Amino acid sequence: SQTEVRTQLSKAFRLHGLSLHPEATRTILAAMEHSGQAAVNPAQVIDRLVEAVLRLPLNSCHVQRSEIESLVAEQLLSGTAAAAAAIAADSPWLQVFDAFDPAAPNFRYDRDSRKLAPAPALPRPTSRSESGAESRVQLMRQRYEFLLQRLMRAPGFADCDPLTVGVGGVTGGVSGVIGGSIGKGSGGALRTVEFAKASGPDKQLVVLGMLTRSAEPNRWFLEDPTGVMLLDVSRCRFNEGILAEGCHVLAEGCYRQSEASFLMLEAGLPPAERPTDTRAALGSLNTFGGPATTCARLDARLGERERSSHAHYLVFVSDLWLDDSEVMSKLSLMLTGYSDSPPTGLILCGDFLSPVGRHAPDRVEQLRTGLRRLQALIDSCKPVQQHSTVVLIPGPSDCPLSPLLPYPPLSEAVAGDLGQQQQQRGGGRVVLGSNPCRLQFCTQEIVVYRQQLCEKLCRQALSCPAEGDELSGHFVRTVLSQGHLSPLPLHVSPVLWNLDRTLRLCPLPDLLVLADSACRHFQLRHADCLCVNPGCFKESGFSFHVYLPRRREIQSSCIAD
Repeated sequence: SQTEVRTQLSKAFRLHGLSLHPEATRTILAAMEHSGQAAVNPAQVIDRLVEAVLRLPLNSCHVQRSEIESLVAEQLLSGTAAAAAAIAADSPWLQVFDAFDPAAPNFRYDRDSRKLAPAPALPRPTSRSESGAESRVQLMRQRYEFLLQRLMRAPGFADCDPLTVGVGGVTGGVSGVIGGSIGKGSGGALRTVEFAKASGPDKQLVVLGMLTRSAEPNRWFLEDPTGVMLLDVSRCRFNEGILAEGCHVLAEGCYRQSEASFLMLEAGLPPAERPTDTRAALGSLNTFGGPATTCARLDARLGERERSSHAHYLVFVSDLWLDDSEVMSKLSLMLTGYSDSPPTGLILCGDFLSPVGRHAPDRVEQLRTGLRRLQALIDSCKPVQQHSTVVLIPGPSDCPLSPLLPYPPLSEAVAGDLGQQQQQRGGGRVVLGSNPCRLQFCTQEIVVYRQQLCEKLCRQALSCPAEGDELSGHFVRTVLSQGHLSPLPLHVSPVLWNLDRTLRLCPLPDLLVLADSACRHFQLRHADCLCVNPGCFKESGFSFHVYLPRRREIQSSCIAD
């Protein structure tokens, strides 16, 4: 009966130190009655609801109706036929989330609960000066702590916390975690820089820290929240990846007081973590984007919808030079070829001007003209206009007045009416996206980032792959291990301090598009994350990538002469 369900509901919340306002209770009971779940398994439904409420940023232990209305609709009404029909009819297959959206999820890692907690709401910054010095400090601390919490779940580092005095032990040094031969079985402890500087030369340690360097040549340092120490890399063995300034590394060695330096014997990147393991540890909070409170992967309705998406696919094109007549001709040919079966999403990445055009004095007018040509091309292909979501992601040269990451969408002054195209009945629309840009196809999370990242990492590297090695594999491993799209010092890759979270990859997405024209096109899978690079459209022989969400695979395509 409803009285018994009310009693169960009250007891479940009281067990967690919470009390429900009478109106909140009536709202939950009404939703359970409407969905038919009150008569099936009320205890399971109540437990799921309590878990979801505990993840909310509650103001007090008294839960109000206004705090849980949206959560109740999502948790209890998600299985109703009306809700499923609403999703099928109104929700687009491909959703686009802007990095500058003030409603975007913002979380920090809470060391006490070892969970993600909502970060304080901050106004949208327009310049680095508006962020404040505290934001700069929190930026570096959060980069470190997000890596540390992941490392403490890795085999060999389980439950060791270097920031807790007297805790920490590693079963095999750096080698035991990232693979290698030096120090295997050493049992070195995971410690902080402060602890390492107070230890003796016979004490072998493993330290997680960020690589930095001074203006003097060959002077590298390791830095963490407790301090900084000089590195001696003369005898160091470097493992896979690009170990660059700004990257966090695991350094194994000992501190020599006489030399006032840390003799680094082996160094490597922290291991990447599969997204399922991250969600299992940190909870089901939606850290990606959108109005939902839980991540899309747990939404049964979206999962069912995805399983029926046999005919849907996404097309990724990078470095689409709109001022190049040959490029526009090939693009027209590509759109014509898709007339019979238009893509669900057409993601076009900059730079939108050729190397000659982007250095011309009238480059803004050239860009404006090129975008008008693109609009005319889309309008001339009615199936694409009516059924495809076209996303324009600016490149580094398309935002000369905004050198700070993330890059804002193309301005309306440049794009004109292109970004004002309303969604058609079949789903067609044009979206001016930020860089990086987050896309969601049903339950799948997709991140698109256009940057010359591989080249920047190599320029700042302490250790690069040996000649003859496949650079793309090391590049992908570096980005995923850092869990960040810009693991570089701020003077090399400046970031809006308050928006550094938009560059974070935690958990890793299902698909990561690293559109890097300086690197050859590739497709690799690491830690259950598919990483691809379409390559420069023209210089790669007019090649592009097609993603099949139903099969979760990439197909390389090109436009023949």
